[in-house]
Amino acid sequence: MGSIQKQAIQNTIISYLGVAIGFINTLVLQPTMLSTEEVGLTRILYAVSALIATLFPLGLNAFSIKYFPKFRNSGNGHNGYFGLLLRIAVIGYILVGIIVMLLKGSILAKYQNSPLFVEYFTYIFPMALFMGLISILSVYAACLFKTAFPSFLNEIFIRIATMTIVSLYFLKLIDFHIFIFLFMASLGVQVIGLLIYVLRVDKVSLKVNWKFVRTFEITKTAHYVFLLSLAALASMAIRNTIDNILIGSYLDLEQVAVYSVAFLIASMIEVPAGSLSRIADPKISDAIARNDLRLIQEVYYKSTRLLMILGGILFTGLFINIHELLSLLPAQYRAGGNVAIIIGISAFSNMATGMNSSIIYYSDKYKQGSLMLIGMVILSVALNMVLIPVWGIEGAAVATAASLILSNVFKTLIIYRGYQLQPFGGYIFIVLGLIGVCIVVNYLLPSLPNAILDIIYRSIVVTAIYGAGIYFSGIAGEAVDFAKKLLNR
Repeated sequence: MGSIQKQAIQNTIISYLGVAIGFINTLVLQPTMLSTEEVGLTRILYAVSALIATLFPLGLNAFSIKYFPKFRNSGNGHNGYFGLLLRIAVIGYILVGIIVMLLKGSILAKYQNSPLFVEYFTYIFPMALFMGLISILSVYAACLFKTAFPSFLNEIFIRIATMTIVSLYFLKLIDFHIFIFLFMASLGVQVIGLLIYVLRVDKVSLKVNWKFVRTFEITKTAHYVFLLSLAALASMAIRNTIDNILIGSYLDLEQVAVYSVAFLIASMIEVPAGSLSRIADPKISDAIARNDLRLIQEVYYKSTRLLMILGGILFTGLFINIHELLSLLPAQYRAGGNVAIIIGISAFSNMATGMNSSIIYYSDKYKQGSLMLIGMVILSVALNMVLIPVWGIEGAAVATAASLILSNVFKTLIIYRGYQLQPFGGYIFIVLGLIGVCIVVNYLLPSLPNAILDIIYRSIVVTAIYGAGIYFSGIAGEAVDFAKKLLNR
């Protein structure tokens, strides 16, 4: 087994283990061991820090993915690429940090309903630095084809660290100030771990080969990096960042907590898309580079069918069980049921449109895709500002879901216009019909007094109906063969 294939398997195992740990951490431990205001504080600190952490690397991740192969030269430390990364990152962090500090008064004036965020606002500066460096170092390791250990740190270590810190606070072994400090410091430990790992597996050099750097077409390179950095910022902002930040501004940290938990439950629908993306992306990128339209079409069409089938059963499970699931949490979180369903619809739309992002951003269509995402961010901000004061967290869910659904519509249109490819067929009516049948059957089923048993028996009945419908309709055959083909390549 090749090292890359071995790491792909390791990454898949780590990813699903991380999801399981994250589920326990965010949906079991934190809601029961922390107050809603305390959960909301951790979410909004993370959201604001993530926004800054996407800004200050100045597109370094996009630059690394595209241009590191040209720098690659282990004999001279890759022409000092590591040193170049650190220089640009530090300069970017200082500039963004100064801007945020100058705007601090104006920002905090909007958070009078969230006094804990005002009190701990300064923690966003070290958290943003750590998160940005984690992103940069993880991508650098990926460029070296060393992804398993960074994935372990990102998916497992940080979640176990958070569980430990939450437990220490719940047991009153540390106070809240120490809890937030350790919450921030755990990211710093992750940076140190990544840095040590990179130094062990690579002969890095801080001495930049400026003569080699000057051989690049600066204008063309800067244009590419700028657009993709905006696309990365926009993609991250739409997904549980803008909404959290604005909920904290218009409402309070308790509502941030309720919304975040509901959002996380709904986002579980998209886990298969992330796993498939890690396997399919290199093949899509290679096919685009070779102008292999046949392979692009195969991946696009069959991934869409596979993900729509999986998304259908996951969305159905969410729809029928969400209120019982939330009843297992403290009472405040039960208000998030409609939020989870609304976000779940947008997550299903993302699954149902296949690998559209990969095709767009690995091709020359990235410009159109980037501009579209920027437009969706503007729309998301505007809708959140209008709907949150009217409908509260459900307004935020509608705003975010509308932006995500529209972005998938536009991605589908961009691909159709550029490649004359559209992946949909008659199977979509079968999937949608089965979802409808399962929801109707769910309403006819009697309720059990025990919430856990109720969730289990409803899930078994609905999965049996959905699975039988998919099997006897024969629409899953090609999708399953496609998944096996990807794994064996």
